[in-house]
Amino acid sequence: VLRYTVDGANSGEIEAKGLSVTQPVPAQTTYILESAESDSSAAVIYSIDGGQSFVAEPMVEVTLPDGTVELQPAPAEMYTHVQWNFGDDLASAQAVKATYNVQVQ
Repeated sequence: VLRYTVDGANSGEIEAKGLSVTQPVPAQTTYILESAESDSSAAVIYSIDGGQSFVAEPMVEVTLPDGTVELQPAPAEMYTHVQWNFGDDLASAQAVKATYNVQVQ
């Protein structure tokens, strides 16, 4: 298991608005579900399509034995990106930290 850490800080003199940090799940690793965290109240969303779209709970269509199709949570192997959206403005000199874990295949 590897833990990735992203540190950032607002080095400007004014507030940074709408800060969003996106990190890819590295090749030959699998995202460990529910491991993404931050030191603030950032909303965490995920992509299973190479970073084209992000949602809080990725779902996939699964065909059941009787032929019906239903939505089910995407398996961890499908996660391609993790994104943290920091809703609050980031004040000058304020820092943020986010982490997530992956399993090496």
